[in-house]
Amino acid sequence: MSWTVHGLWPTQEGTLGPNYCNNTWKFNLQQVQVLRPLLDIKWPSFSVQDPLPNNWQHEWEKHGTCGTSVQDLRDELHYFNTTLQLHQKYSLQSLLASRGIVPSSSVTYTPDAVLTALHDILGVYPNVICVRDEGRFVTERKTVIPRNCGDLHDQGLWSN
Repeated sequence: MSWTVHGLWPTQEGTLGPNYCNNTWKFNLQQVQVLRPLLDIKWPSFSVQDPLPNNWQHEWEKHGTCGTSVQDLRDELHYFNTTLQLHQKYSLQSLLASRGIVPSSSVTYTPDAVLTALHDILGVYPNVICVRDEGRFVTERKTVIPRNCGDLHDQGLWSN
C-alpha cells in the first residue's frame, strides 16, 4: 500500500480558499518534466474525468497559483517539488507504522487511535477522512503546513 498526493492548497487561516488566484498563469507541463517520473507514481489521477496531466493542471491553476508569493511555491516546478518533499517528510504510512498502525486485512484501528498517533508525532490534529465500503478505510489526511513549508511547529500558517 502506498499513499499518494492529492494536492497542496495554500489557504488563508479560517477559510477554504483562495482558489484560482491567477487565471492567466496556465499550467506548463514542460516546467515539471524533470519531476514526471515521481509525479506519475506519487501524484496519480484517480478520476476518469481528470486524467494525467489534467489533474496536475487543475491543482496548479486552482491552488498552486495562490502560493506563488511563497518562495518554495513560486512556480510550477517549486510547487510540485515542494509538495512531493512534504509528502515524503510527513509520510502517512511511516508515521502510522512508527506507532504500530499498519495496513492489515485482519486488524482494524479506531479513528481515535489514528488521530492520537498522528497527534503524538506531529503535535497537531490532522483532518482524517474515513469511508465505509465493506469495512472502514482512511482515504485522506489534511494537515496544516506552515507558510515557510518547514516544521509543523513553526509560526506563520497560510495566512496573509
